[in-house]
Amino acid sequence: MVPFLLPVAWMGFIFGLSTPSFAAEETGGWILPLLKALFPWATLPQLEFIHWLGRKTAHVMEYAILASLWHRAFWRTGRPARPLA
Repeated sequence: MVPFLLPVAWMGFIFGLSTPSFAAEETGGWILPLLKALFPWATLPQLEFIHWLGRKTAHVMEYAILASLWHRAFWRTGRPARPLA
């Protein structure tokens, strides 16, 4: 049970980030001004693209972390993950 605690907790974290409070429309209100401060020469469409790209990268990373946590949990229980093929 203990090896599965971390991936299940990470799933709860992902679930929490899936709420409307973390939608692009909500995060744009504070991320876009931050991006404008970091990239003062960028236009609004460029800043929106950076915001979009950052959100998509974060999405891929959070699920990559989840996959590695599940892999680690199964490996520690003595049941190594088998290839899908």
